[in-house]
Amino acid sequence: MYVLNKNAHNERIIDCKAPVVESGGGHKGEFKKENSTGVEVTRYKAKTRYFASFNYFTGNVSVSGEHIKGHSRTIKRLYYKNDMFNKTLGAVVCFNPKRLKRVFANITDLNRNRNGAKNIAIIGFSSTVSQQRLSLPPNPQSEAPSINSNNSDTVSTNFQDKDIAEIESYNEEAATPYNYKEDSNNPMNWPKSKKTSLLLVVSMNSFMGYFSSAVYMPATHDIMVYFNTNLTLINSTIALFLLMNALAPLFWAPLSERIGRRWIYIVAIILYTVCTIICGISTNLGLFFAFRLLQGIFACAGQAVGGGSVSDIFEPHERGKAMSIYILGTILGPAIAPIVGGYIDQYLGWRWIFYIKTILGGILIILNFIFLKETLYTPNVKKLPPPANFRERLQRLRFNPFGSLELLLKREVALVCLPVSIAFGWFYFLVTILPQTFGSVYQFPTGSIGLCYLAGGLGNTSGSIFAGAISDKLYHKAIAKNNGETVKEFRLRPIYIGVPLIALGSVMYGWFLHIPTHWMGPLASYTIATFGIMFTITVANTYLVDSNHTKAASVVSANNFTRNICGMIFSLTAVQIRASLGDGWAYTLMAIMCVVAYIICIPLVQKFGQNWRESSSK
Repeated sequence: MYVLNKNAHNERIIDCKAPVVESGGGHKGEFKKENSTGVEVTRYKAKTRYFASFNYFTGNVSVSGEHIKGHSRTIKRLYYKNDMFNKTLGAVVCFNPKRLKRVFANITDLNRNRNGAKNIAIIGFSSTVSQQRLSLPPNPQSEAPSINSNNSDTVSTNFQDKDIAEIESYNEEAATPYNYKEDSNNPMNWPKSKKTSLLLVVSMNSFMGYFSSAVYMPATHDIMVYFNTNLTLINSTIALFLLMNALAPLFWAPLSERIGRRWIYIVAIILYTVCTIICGISTNLGLFFAFRLLQGIFACAGQAVGGGSVSDIFEPHERGKAMSIYILGTILGPAIAPIVGGYIDQYLGWRWIFYIKTILGGILIILNFIFLKETLYTPNVKKLPPPANFRERLQRLRFNPFGSLELLLKREVALVCLPVSIAFGWFYFLVTILPQTFGSVYQFPTGSIGLCYLAGGLGNTSGSIFAGAISDKLYHKAIAKNNGETVKEFRLRPIYIGVPLIALGSVMYGWFLHIPTHWMGPLASYTIATFGIMFTITVANTYLVDSNHTKAASVVSANNFTRNICGMIFSLTAVQIRASLGDGWAYTLMAIMCVVAYIICIPLVQKFGQNWRESSSK
């Protein structure tokens, strides 16, 4: 991250270190009180340390230096206000090293300022803990401060004793972190009933996305006949839907961190409902494909933003159980949808599948308006001054839609997403060809095929619920054994409960179909496999949100991207793999892939994850 030291008005800004008492009794800092037109103190939190940045505007000095390694990139723009001229001064933060001109961020580690602290200069901040203003009387007749800026990261000037005492007194106050428990407006302090109702509606929004992707699977044959095409082409609509589920959250998640969560839910479900009814009345394959694709874009908004909403309103010690309820909507969608779709297609025709979804979308629009409140909360101490004009307002809304994917460059995130994505892809491999499998092996009609998905729904639901409860319990126990010290990787320990169940259920499912046995054999195996898959996915999701709390929506979107890409690939190749290998070896191969991915990736994250996170924050 790099900082430019000129604003839109081409005015120079100086950003100075706070004075610090060192062991030798000296002090450091770049403030000359009688010359300043205003002082603003901004405190940042990076990991467990607090940093204070003192910004003094003299209008005629600048600090040059080399860029310095930073931490995460939450803050894209810092705004300061000049008292004398009443203009907004912007410190532009960018990621492109080619745009680097001058650096003026010099931060002091307040955590050690009484023990011979060394000045630490960083320009990559995590989240703003507080932003306060210390007003000082301007005195334009004074001389400018003495600056030494020979391409170094620091500047220095002299202080009067009274000035040092005054600023250090403020320093001590600024070191107190924001306490959300004392803020009644913080969503984490909402009544339990309000948080529960919001969580259920958020889960329903997530449910609609996956429900839409799977509800017409039992009707693929009838849709193929109506449009006079082939099964592979119709199955590609499922793959396209998953592709949109992978790409669209890259837009929804960062946008929700700019404008808030609530309107993302509302606007997306309205547009989803419009696209759904057009799919239902389509008379040609091109129109059906186009609006099925658009439907996928809007249906996934709930999945993209839901993890962020859960992180907004629940504290870490209760987040595992809340995450399991949220994910319950995600897994009930593909579990219930084929049952509903099978019977609707059998008795009403395939178009009514989309008409029923339109009705459900309308109901969800009403629920969103009534129960969804804004959860993306910014305390008053963290709020930026209001934008001076419309252009500045638009600049604050700017975001990088592919910023979520940057999180995949973090080793701990990538290594958790990989096995989860393979497991999710295997799940879609299974559900995509289940109608053909049970139709050809057991000659089930459409309605009965839909009922087969109940086995997967039972496994998914129980896996998610048990994962949430066990995850929280083992997490608290691990913290207690670690003398109360929290390590995010403790969240991953329960994942080993689910991995052997994936292997066992998958192998049994494939070979029971290969023999074949009574239909209850593969369905029982299906339940075991889906229990293990959803158990591991829930545990992994909770870890990702906990370890990236300030970017919860973005990390969920990154995980969602990799999962749906795998789901798309596996659903496209499912028919060919089954035809080439047969049921027994096809599902054995899937089991081996899942187990190998988990037993390689997860232990690495458990051993090195904390060090990786700490090193990336320096």
